Amino acid sequence: MATTTKALREKKVTLEILENLFETLEREEQYAKQEWRCVGKEEEQATNWKTGELLWEDEEQTIPKYKDKYEYVDKEELTEDDKIKLNAIENVRKALEKLI
Repeated sequence: MATTTKALREKKVTLEILENLFETLEREEQYAKQEWRCVGKEEEQATNWKTGELLWEDEEQTIPKYKDKYEYVDKEELTEDDKIKLNAIENVRKALEKLI
């Protein structure tokens, strides 16, 4: 009985580790397929990071400067390194699936 319990606990821990590895692979896949870049402006006015004062586009302070809005965006074209990384991720994913 104790051997069975130990084996079940070990399988449970193995599955938890595999789950973490699959999540890491998903993040790495996202990093290879997408990039973090400015996609527009926020509705909130930008401030000076040191003083906290509002920033303006002009010297008369009539046109407010807005914060940049950043998001992950699909890359228009994958580099050779990106393709190699995605292929490696798929190979690792298949190998991990065999452990389940």
